[in-house]
Amino acid sequence: MYQYFPEGINSPPSEASSDIWNDPEGFKKAINNFQLASLELITQSKTNDIDQTISSFRSLAGTCKGCHQKFRN
Repeated sequence: MYQYFPEGINSPPSEASSDIWNDPEGFKKAINNFQLASLELITQSKTNDIDQTISSFRSLAGTCKGCHQKFRN
């Protein structure tokens, strides 16, 4: 996902924050958290345990929200 955000892409219509390039390690960590949460959701969805699947979905959504709050204008 990181390659989709080359420096300078933060001009309209992009909503990318310059924090992506000011804190590249933080951005990469946010991407990694999203990827791990995605894999966990896939794993839980195969168990047919609806409560765990919902919990995993909420965790995944939390990674989206957290990244958007920090790295999106």
